[in-house]
Amino acid sequence: MEAIEITRYNASTEWMTLVFLSVLFLLSWVRNTYPTRFNRLIRSMFNNQSLFQVIREELVFSHRGSIVLTFIFILLSGLFLTLTSIVFDFKIVGQNESFLVQFGYWNLLILFIYLFKWVINGLFLSLIQQNDYFKTYMFVVSTFNKIIGLMLLPITILAAYLPMDYAAVIIKTGFFLWAIILIYRLIKEVSLSISFKIPGLYIILYLCAFEISPFLIGLKLVSFINI
Repeated sequence: MEAIEITRYNASTEWMTLVFLSVLFLLSWVRNTYPTRFNRLIRSMFNNQSLFQVIREELVFSHRGSIVLTFIFILLSGLFLTLTSIVFDFKIVGQNESFLVQFGYWNLLILFIYLFKWVINGLFLSLIQQNDYFKTYMFVVSTFNKIIGLMLLPITILAAYLPMDYAAVIIKTGFFLWAIILIYRLIKEVSLSISFKIPGLYIILYLCAFEISPFLIGLKLVSFINI
């Protein structure tokens, strides 16, 4: 894909500025209202002791801070993919749709994937009767998504307002960092699976069916749409 020239600072970027301001406000609210929980959430990405400590707390998924950080992840992921479609000239809907509509479609797609993954993983892990592992696994997925959202904040801001050539490099860097985080998450998932004594065959089947295959199918679908 080759970067294309578009008008910078046109009317379509006004809503992007509102998104950034909203995200910064929400992030500041979470950071100031729940500083201990926020810091522990970051540490849980690297430290299993912190991870299990957060899991033992109440409202591990429905806590207001957790919900807001997940919302930030969805917004910034959708905006990052929208900027990618602008810079590299591909879309998941009609070519005449506005960037704001594209943003809405990306958000809905990310939300659908998030919920679908939750349901499918719940069904899969219920078959092997590992409810504790299911809770731990989904917390890891949720935590890493929040980290991705935080990582995408400076990247989307730079990609939205810097010249096109710089934006293309920044977006590629964003994808590279996103991939690194996902690979690290997979490694952590395998480590946790072993600690919970999940059979190796189940781990391999799960990774192939629910982690690797959807990613490859998604890449193929985007390529097919933009032929």
